[in-house]
Amino acid sequence: MASTIKSVLNYFFVGKYTLDDDSFRLTFKTNVLESKQAKDILSAGEKNIIAFAYFIGDTHLKVESDDDYKRLFFIIDDPISSMDFSHVYTVCGVIRDLQMILEKVDRERIMIFTHNNDFMRILATNNIVDKKLLLANGQLSDFNNNLTVPYITHLLDIYKIARKNMMPSHTTANSIRHILETLTKFERIQVHRESVAEYIKTNIPNDTKSYTLINDLSHGGWRTEQAPITNEDYKEICELVVVHIENKHNGQIEYCKNVC
Repeated sequence: MASTIKSVLNYFFVGKYTLDDDSFRLTFKTNVLESKQAKDILSAGEKNIIAFAYFIGDTHLKVESDDDYKRLFFIIDDPISSMDFSHVYTVCGVIRDLQMILEKVDRERIMIFTHNNDFMRILATNNIVDKKLLLANGQLSDFNNNLTVPYITHLLDIYKIARKNMMPSHTTANSIRHILETLTKFERIQVHRESVAEYIKTNIPNDTKSYTLINDLSHGGWRTEQAPITNEDYKEICELVVVHIENKHNGQIEYCKNVC
């Protein structure tokens, strides 16, 4: 039990806080904390981390034989309350590595409850949980992960148009706009009114029509005197955006390849 608790604490604190095997008390660096001292030293989030580590370690006290490990079912209720967001990622990592932390568990059976959308998003997008459900108005329905990671959803649509012969739709221009705005904010941090247009001009080839067409689409513009934008126009623009991301952030396009 102590070894498991120490293992989980190390995920979060990397030696800052751990457990003293002899006294079964928390230690801060090399100092064993006195009785009730932890209450004054730890933040609310850190206390929840300690409780979460104890919850995992307590597993060993719930079993009577090695076969019992094969029948374990974990119910985890909103473990991230008051935690810094970096620790939320670590909680997800512990849940993902549960079989490695508890070596006698041959298959994880886990039910997780949460009110936190970001926590749910991380669990869902990293495939840490298999089935995602949303409880609303007394009904359970499938959790729509597209609403939590719209950039990836828009990018997948653009990729499919460029590389998988998917037909463009009325949402394609909005997808282009969303992708360009996200990349602008990611790379430039401080943005202003003309930053998207500047980003396009700087990063997208300014040939006969590319820059003007992308800029026009990304701003939702339409000119009644111009001919309708064709499917091939859309495909060309989507390909330019995909190539740009492929050159600068190739992992995103690799993700699209794997998903599609």
